[in-house]
Amino acid sequence: MDIAAELDKRKQEVQALQDVEVPKKMNVSVQIAHLRSEIIGSQQESILLAELNTVAMFARYEQKAHAQKYVKRCRPIPEA
Repeated sequence: MDIAAELDKRKQEVQALQDVEVPKKMNVSVQIAHLRSEIIGSQQESILLAELNTVAMFARYEQKAHAQKYVKRCRPIPEA
């Protein structure tokens, strides 16, 4: 596996998720900024990959949960 290519792929994936709405308790854009500052050498690449995967996975989960809440809110009320 080409670590550098995988790292770049994950970094782009996370950057694409910057605008995903998440709960106030976890600010993904702040975490992304922190992770960007961590990209300084190959010693940290495996740890960084795990962190990027976690952030991306959480953002996708929150995006899906937010979409489901919106759909439920927009459903018409059944007539009695």
